[in-house]
Amino acid sequence: MTDCITVRVRADDPVSEAGLTGLLRPYPEIRLLHDDPGAAAVTVVTTDAVDPAGYQLLRTVQQSGPSRLVLLVPRLQDHQVGLAAECGIAGIMWRAGATAPRLKQVIQAVARGDGHIPPDLQERLLRLVGRLYGGQHGPGNARMAEREIAILRLVADGLDTSDIAHKLGYSERTIKGALHDVMNRHQLSNRAHAVAFALRKGLI
Repeated sequence: MTDCITVRVRADDPVSEAGLTGLLRPYPEIRLLHDDPGAAAVTVVTTDAVDPAGYQLLRTVQQSGPSRLVLLVPRLQDHQVGLAAECGIAGIMWRAGATAPRLKQVIQAVARGDGHIPPDLQERLLRLVGRLYGGQHGPGNARMAEREIAILRLVADGLDTSDIAHKLGYSERTIKGALHDVMNRHQLSNRAHAVAFALRKGLI
């Protein structure tokens, strides 16, 4: 039992948490914890989406102890990938492919210090990185963080500060600060100018 991995399961509803616990219970190499979250080497979090509620769940788990996080989710939109990364996610699995043996393998990989990203998400990440740091932007252009791009996309969709804050799970102050930083860094006069700049650069 000395090689057991201590694992905690968290979900946004009790049925999902019970189902995930049931998948892992048969494995002797995994010791499930129900108390003392700080003692877990790995925490598996399952949520329907990294929306404000899902993001808050991830942040709560991240702050509860030093365990490495595995996220089990149906899909992720591009801006949600950045939100998950902010929460220190070490492994991501799609729910559709989350068989018990595969989940155990991912937990073991994360516990060793490795990461896990689904192949199709890896391709999307490469495209995102290419858009952010690709040669078409030119060496003199400052970069934008994924959070800033997500905010500008929602500004372009016509959302106001409070709606953006609710959708992304940030405070209104954080949204205003991020937009202010973008406009100062790129010498933009207002939000419309910031959206036009991001469109010209192919960021949104």
